[in-house]
Amino acid sequence: MTGYIYDAEGNRVAKGTLTSFSCDLTQNGFATTTQYIVGHSGEQITAVDGAGHWLRTNVYVAGAPLATYDAAGLHFNLSDALGTKRLQVNATGTVEQTCQSLPFGDALSCTGAGADDNKLHFTAKERDTESGNDYFGARYLSSNVGRFISPDWSKNPQGVPYADYTNPQSLNLYAYVDNRPLVQEDSTGHFTNSPNEHFGCLDEMGDGNMNGSNCSSFMNPQYTGASSSIPGETALDNGENQYISGDYGSADSSNKDPGGVAPNNGKPGTSGCIATGLQSTFPGSTATMGSSTGEVGGHWNFSLQLQFSSQDAANTFSSMYTAASSGWDPPARFGSGPALHLENLGSFSVSDGTYTIGATAHIDLFNPDTGAGGIAGHVLDDGAWGHIVQFFGGNIDPNGCPFR
Repeated sequence: MTGYIYDAEGNRVAKGTLTSFSCDLTQNGFATTTQYIVGHSGEQITAVDGAGHWLRTNVYVAGAPLATYDAAGLHFNLSDALGTKRLQVNATGTVEQTCQSLPFGDALSCTGAGADDNKLHFTAKERDTESGNDYFGARYLSSNVGRFISPDWSKNPQGVPYADYTNPQSLNLYAYVDNRPLVQEDSTGHFTNSPNEHFGCLDEMGDGNMNGSNCSSFMNPQYTGASSSIPGETALDNGENQYISGDYGSADSSNKDPGGVAPNNGKPGTSGCIATGLQSTFPGSTATMGSSTGEVGGHWNFSLQLQFSSQDAANTFSSMYTAASSGWDPPARFGSGPALHLENLGSFSVSDGTYTIGATAHIDLFNPDTGAGGIAGHVLDDGAWGHIVQFFGGNIDPNGCPFR
């Protein structure tokens, strides 16, 4: 029989075996097999065995497990949009394990030459080998039946804890995320249907369009609640910082940029978002977007022309680009999080006082020039994960435009 030990805040800090049971804890025959050092949010930082010998240490970025150190070395976990591990690679990028599962995390199957580094699978929750259940903090999920094994509960008395009385699905206290595991996740075991637990932009209707009921980008939840100050730009009345350009974007769901993000529900296409970012980054410029030139690491690349109405505006662009790229030839990125990646610049041409330069551009989710976190995100998300998404015919451009 397996037993668990929890700290005063309810975080699981150890597991072991029970050879006998007694209300006297000194006589219950509990033998510790694994102990955990947990973070402020209960995340599993380090695991040691029953004798205190180190087993592994997990590295978290923005609350998600990014890497694991163990006796075999350093491993990186590449996850899908809901945080479920799909690939495990070593420090050189060699694939050690490939993992597949069904919507509720059931039928989990991992193949490859490497060992499972941290047991963190469905939405980054630990899969207990002794029971097959997933540890969600407040309670355990049985992926085989797609239900929690205990009802939801609240520290404060409530009629139906965490229920939305306008949504009958939430009245089932054993249900996982209102039975919508493809577009939602439960971070604590107390599902609240909050924006941070709802990724509606993952095509809820199954019609190939990003048309979820909550389409703020899950990769950029901080871009919310702003108003437009850009001439020619229209802020949408949905409480989100989504912009469309009269020249470059479209709110027509039938009009997608080639390979870009569908501008459904007023969301801009990728090319329109790039144009918005360029014009706000380089004052006095006008971006004329061309066609898609293909995918680069899961991001759609577009040809464009930047036009400047004055020599001063052109010089401002030149100096900003040079500062960002340490020279004219290398590409430059602008933005700390999602970054404009401007590259393949041509030479200036001047006609009737208009200074024009051709280029290509795409949006990276991370800027590697911003430090170790930017480098890790760029290598893993923009690079490794982006190429995996690209292989399956998708792209990882933000659903909500982060530029304004």
